[in-house]
Amino acid sequence: MAGGNPEDFAIVWVLREVGVYFAFSSNVDDALIAQFQESLDYVLSGQD
Repeated sequence: MAGGNPEDFAIVWVLREVGVYFAFSSNVDDALIAQFQESLDYVLSGQD
């Protein structure tokens, strides 16, 4: 973190939104990918 508090800012104009994608090598363990997906889903849900 660069020392700023995200609560001090407000979105006033969205120029564009883009999707975010992750790619994994085919030899990455399926359990690790499942754990990553679960964590990503949690973050995207906005839960604390």
